[in-house]
Amino acid sequence: MSWTTRRGGLTLPTMNLLLAFALAAGLTTPVHPAPAAPRPENVPAGTTCYEGRDANGAYYAIAVPKKWNKNLDVHAHGGPDLDDPTPERTRDDLNRRAVMVKEGYAWAGSS
Repeated sequence: MSWTTRRGGLTLPTMNLLLAFALAAGLTTPVHPAPAAPRPENVPAGTTCYEGRDANGAYYAIAVPKKWNKNLDVHAHGGPDLDDPTPERTRDDLNRRAVMVKEGYAWAGSS
């Protein structure tokens, strides 16, 4: 396909732009601003941690190391969990993957 190929009357760049806006709106609309959170035990000192719950009920955790290398590790679960989401599950994920934060990566994950 070329950049001028049309699908349903829209060009590919227009469709990509609309998709980007839709994704950004869905990913950046928490119910409340992310409050600072306690640092899990395996996460290095000086790391700023945030956690919260989005409008759909998923819990999220974010960790930004003091010496952030400007890269982000986004954690996605490998399969469904039949239990209700909990903030502890997301904190446990961060604690298990703290090695990435120790290496300078910011980390984000959700239930």
